[in-house]
Amino acid sequence: MVYRHQFLPALVALICTHSALAFECSLSADSATATVVKPSGESLRLGIRKEKDCQGIRVSSGSVRIVYAGQSGLQESVLAAGAVINPDVLKPVTNSGYQVALRQLGLILAGDEKQRPGMLRSAQLQSEDYAEILPHGDILWRATDMVIVIPTHDPKQITELEVTDDNGRAVPLHKVNNGYRIAHTDFSEGASYRWSTTIDGNTLRGRFTLSTAQRAEQVEHTAHAALVSGSGASSAWRDALNKATSLATQGFVWDAGRIIRESL
Repeated sequence: MVYRHQFLPALVALICTHSALAFECSLSADSATATVVKPSGESLRLGIRKEKDCQGIRVSSGSVRIVYAGQSGLQESVLAAGAVINPDVLKPVTNSGYQVALRQLGLILAGDEKQRPGMLRSAQLQSEDYAEILPHGDILWRATDMVIVIPTHDPKQITELEVTDDNGRAVPLHKVNNGYRIAHTDFSEGASYRWSTTIDGNTLRGRFTLSTAQRAEQVEHTAHAALVSGSGASSAWRDALNKATSLATQGFVWDAGRIIRESL
């Protein structure tokens, strides 16, 4: 049985690249004695590690968990001592939708990781990463309030967050423990909004557009159908990952992040 917390370290390290040739993955120890040997001969004792090209890495002792973009989205596998990572067997894909989903999940979990005492901080968020963490692109209309989570242990890092509609009208922000809340009644279906903020002295700006309620229902239906038709044992955590992938491939990347955050 695989528990949800076992996925977290590996997901934190999984950030997509633009290389169509490299087989990127994250590796994490599945046992206390886990070590791997890279094709160069370098031997590594694993805690957690991101590799831009995992092809040819051999598990020399213990067992190792590998996470990568597979045929149906996020895939994970446990490799025992003696196994060699072979993309011809694992069949990774470079589908842009899956990679975008994985990058969003990695960014969110990297921020979540920074708030969890004792966790290995293998991924570091940069100021520019917040352009992807804050609302952006197409976002599903929901009849519930929007929560903008600020994934940092230092609340002073992000300041002066402002959200306006296309007419320049300020959208009220309500401070909450982990960020900001915007009442859904302050939004309109199909409308576009802009935000600006200062993070570590850098000014960032972004834009997002809410779908209509009808479009949101269609997207949610497609995501649900993907869960029903999926293979393998179901779990709340696995369903969240699969739904996030479906939303991202339909163009709703920020919502993919919201789903994974709510499942933590």
